Amino acid sequence: MHFYRHLPLPPLFFCLLSIITTSAGQAQIDYTLNWTHPSSHYVHITVSARVAGDSTDFRIPAWRPGRYVLQNYARNVVGFRAEDAQGTPLVFRKTDKSSWRVWHPGRDSLRVSYSYYANELDGGSSYLDDSECYINPITSFAYIPGRELEPVRLRISKPASWRIATALQRDGDELISENYHEFVDGPILISPDFLLLGFDVQGVRHEIAIQGEFQADTSAFVDDLKKIVIAQTELMDDIPLDRYLFMFHLLQRPFGHGVEHKFSTSIVLGPADFLDKRFYRRLLSVSSHEYFHIWNVERIRPAALMLPDYSRENYTTLMWLHEGITSYFSSRALLKAGLLSREKYLENRAAAISRYLRSPARKIISPMESSFESWIKSQGQAPPNTYMSFYSLGDIIGTALDLELLQRTKGRKGLAEAMQWLNETYARKNLGIPDDALQRACEAISGRDFSAFFQAHVQGVDEIDFARLLEQAGLALIAKEPAPGTPEVWLGLSLRGDEKQTRIANITPNSPAYTAGLARGDILIALDGWRVHRENYHRILRRYKTGDRVTLTVIRNDRLREFSITCAERPVMAFKIVPMQEPEKEQQKLRNRWLFEK
Repeated sequence: MHFYRHLPLPPLFFCLLSIITTSAGQAQIDYTLNWTHPSSHYVHITVSARVAGDSTDFRIPAWRPGRYVLQNYARNVVGFRAEDAQGTPLVFRKTDKSSWRVWHPGRDSLRVSYSYYANELDGGSSYLDDSECYINPITSFAYIPGRELEPVRLRISKPASWRIATALQRDGDELISENYHEFVDGPILISPDFLLLGFDVQGVRHEIAIQGEFQADTSAFVDDLKKIVIAQTELMDDIPLDRYLFMFHLLQRPFGHGVEHKFSTSIVLGPADFLDKRFYRRLLSVSSHEYFHIWNVERIRPAALMLPDYSRENYTTLMWLHEGITSYFSSRALLKAGLLSREKYLENRAAAISRYLRSPARKIISPMESSFESWIKSQGQAPPNTYMSFYSLGDIIGTALDLELLQRTKGRKGLAEAMQWLNETYARKNLGIPDDALQRACEAISGRDFSAFFQAHVQGVDEIDFARLLEQAGLALIAKEPAPGTPEVWLGLSLRGDEKQTRIANITPNSPAYTAGLARGDILIALDGWRVHRENYHRILRRYKTGDRVTLTVIRNDRLREFSITCAERPVMAFKIVPMQEPEKEQQKLRNRWLFEK
């Protein structure tokens, strides 16, 4: 097991930690945070700095690492002001959507202040009410462009009974960071009543801060988180931490979101019910995903994001690796930790493969393109059936690449060893990885050429032959029987709505409905004269056989339209993975290796 750390630190949060000191005259950016009326959701922020010249710019980030879409956080800034050290107002003006320029001729220091509307509770936003203050500094703390590498200190004014949970270093109620990049990578929870738990792995303290109302056996939850951490550190043969914080907001409403950070994660999930197996599986799954990010993206990092520019898009073709491969390993860790059965793991892999094979976008956009295009397409902004998430594509690539590596090395090396190589070659040397880093890793650990695989499936859109890959590991990919009552015919429609109004949500390209001229957004009225809606659509289709012609009546642009459609045989929509009964010796060996079985 490899270790590399910054400083040997005592437990987080309530101990005085090592203080970053600055040499005489070295610049430092000082912030303060306070609030007066928490139910208004406004926090008040000041930024103080020594300055030179005639003017200085202050900028709010337009996006945050972990979410590669412009968010334009400056929209929440209200009442921006600027003054010198004596409190004399200074002239300023806004120069773009996120920046303010302050003029200060003859001054050597200044202070800007503003209110920030913090009323969005998810893992990556900021929130204030009378029960907590939850701050993601990236959303709300202005920086001075060009001075992001200067030390940062934050002073927090809070009620005496409220405590602080964060992975940032602390000096009492002040937080200190080596630079702005480190500062904005540490979410802060300030609350009177969060629950604090913890455990140690290889001498590294892991804290768990839970905000929200819930009932649970917390000791079992702590044990399961510890199992995940142990499994992942064994997979990576490494634990690159001196401390770590799991921060949870457990809600009573449906929600799910997690964000990774270098020394922490922030997870918001609900409805919180530890007796509900589905909720608990989601909780462990997202925790596993975010923890694996301590290697993949936080340290094994694309060169384009080593010192990001928060004012604009930072393009990379590697998000399939950093998010999708992380999704693959989050499930692997649960299997290795004994928190996911072999049967459930194979069911999950089969479901991922099924979604991939059903998506028309797999033939249009490659994993690298999906990563690059995320800034404009990942929030449902792409044309229909043309975009597939880099999460899904990377997860699929992870499955295929792991099986391919195991086959080519006769079970000696898999994708975990490739990730270890990336960690050793780049992360520990603080180097950003190039676009072909994972191909280099696979070739380095296997001694085999992987250029064809990456050209076909990472740069290109060639379909992956999962039946072949699974067969090599003594597993069969077979069609899953449709649920009882499923029609034998298929039109290629997906629907949304209810019996009051049903619209066509999507149409599969080259399907019978597509060929007949149906369109997304059409309001479905009748099928062969029978009133049809989302609830009875499949029941009515059960009357027909392949080759039958039906008439669909819809409303489009306020006009009644009829379309004649020929029913097609229902294609295979889902697959399952089953172990072969009598695998050959080499197949059994690879299966055991892939499924962590002896």
